[in-house]
Amino acid sequence: MLWARYRVLGRAMSDEGETLWKNLLTRKSDESILRLVTDVQNGLADILIKRRCFCMPGVQLTFQSYERQRKHLNVRLGVLILLLIPLPLLLYRYHVRPPLILLLSSLPPLFLGVFYPTWWRRHHHPNRELTVERRFTTLSLICRPIAFVCGIVALTAWSIDSSAANHAGIAAALATGAMLTLPLFFAPKNHRNDH
Repeated sequence: MLWARYRVLGRAMSDEGETLWKNLLTRKSDESILRLVTDVQNGLADILIKRRCFCMPGVQLTFQSYERQRKHLNVRLGVLILLLIPLPLLLYRYHVRPPLILLLSSLPPLFLGVFYPTWWRRHHHPNRELTVERRFTTLSLICRPIAFVCGIVALTAWSIDSSAANHAGIAAALATGAMLTLPLFFAPKNHRNDH
């Protein structure tokens, strides 16, 4: 298990990882396993720090590595949200009340799709110490959940056959749009497209 983890990490590190593995695999078999493992750990740590591939304390990410990690995070979170699609059907099958089904099926996407990506950006963005970036992520943490809830209210109101509910749904949809666009006005000017 340990070897598989190091082999995957070694493969992910392009040329430097490949040369590291060639050097480690050509060693004599009578050497200690502990020495080999510490060499692997030290070599991979050097590569990771040199390439700035992972966010370590005291090591700031470059924009390329930040974008790569953000895309990987979005893929993982998207897969988790897709795995939760059958949740409302399962809750309905076990005769859970509809408001509870709505609550339980909307909380995981709220946390996985809204809170966590914004929190992750707040802690891993290369410009996270700038006031403009902090303001943008703070507004995003406030406005995006409100927009999510307003979107659910709009969809629920439109499903009710009433003129008052229809007007409430339109108002909630407009509020959703306003809440989603508000943080964009405070986004850093040179990085508006990386949210």
